[in-house]
Amino acid sequence: MSVGSGKLIVAACTAEQTAKEPKYGPVKHGFFTLALLDGLRGKAANSDNEVTASSLYEYVVKRVESESEDQCPVMVGHMQGSIVLMHYGDRLPAQAGGMVAAPAQALAPCDSSGDWILLHTHFLHANEVRHNADGTITAEIAPRSTEESAAIQQLHPNRHDRPRSVAYAHGDDALIVAVSKLEGRSSGKGQVWTVTLKPEDIRYGGGSTEMSVQGHSAEEIAEMRTGRLLLNNPTTPRQDSRRGVHIDIVESAIRGIGTRLPVERCILHAVWEAYGSQPNVFLPYARLSAIYALKASDCVEQILELRLGPVSAGKCHVRFRGRRARKDSNSEPHPITLEGDVTLD
Repeated sequence: MSVGSGKLIVAACTAEQTAKEPKYGPVKHGFFTLALLDGLRGKAANSDNEVTASSLYEYVVKRVESESEDQCPVMVGHMQGSIVLMHYGDRLPAQAGGMVAAPAQALAPCDSSGDWILLHTHFLHANEVRHNADGTITAEIAPRSTEESAAIQQLHPNRHDRPRSVAYAHGDDALIVAVSKLEGRSSGKGQVWTVTLKPEDIRYGGGSTEMSVQGHSAEEIAEMRTGRLLLNNPTTPRQDSRRGVHIDIVESAIRGIGTRLPVERCILHAVWEAYGSQPNVFLPYARLSAIYALKASDCVEQILELRLGPVSAGKCHVRFRGRRARKDSNSEPHPITLEGDVTLD
């Protein structure tokens, strides 16, 4: 095996661009960092099952350009020979360094996320969730680790570095909220936090201001956006900002560029990359993430059914029914239904 040498620097984007990250949801890194980590975990391996500096950069560029608008990673420096960063032997291991692999047994269908809630970028166990008469939501959370407790405290309304708006999903509903109150108490069973959330005054799932795009109605665009989120259909076209190629107006509408949550990729792919190695939580996490994404990206106003699974042979079955917001008092809400399999790997 040849041994390379040199010094290389890989940056998330050019000096004229901005490194981007998902605005809301479960992903805790920017698009560049996620691609870099997945590449080192084996997705950038070449035919010799090695992740080299060259194969990693090629993988990162393709991945970031397909997920982040107007962002292209750059590499500078010098290299002689082939610099091997990771070697996976004769075949890639099932979970090398946290690399996601399909579970050995099929995962049963999931049509409920149980006691889990999505709050900002964390999935937490809620002892109780109350919808109050004043429109606020109160969640009682018992953190399972010091890290979870620190994440909750980070949302305290008196902290200067707190996020102004955060993602929230529980059951079959999701909202963009602000944390208006955070109280904690300790007992013999550990620490418990009570979080009061104030939903932002947002209308989800479209409205009378939406317009048709090149012959596609607002409802058809919403259906395509739903398909992208849940089944990666239509698949995200690759764009190459270095060559000045830009997405067309229909693709821009499908992504919902300018909305609260632009659809950069299939949400199940994002959750699988982060939690696919934890089959006991993947489906409830994916379900909460999908419910939030469907509402925040203005696909639907109401979730009527979302059933994920079974997961088998690297594919997840999806069945969904939802309703768009009513445009006027004389029309019925537009329904969106979808069923199919999405490839997770």
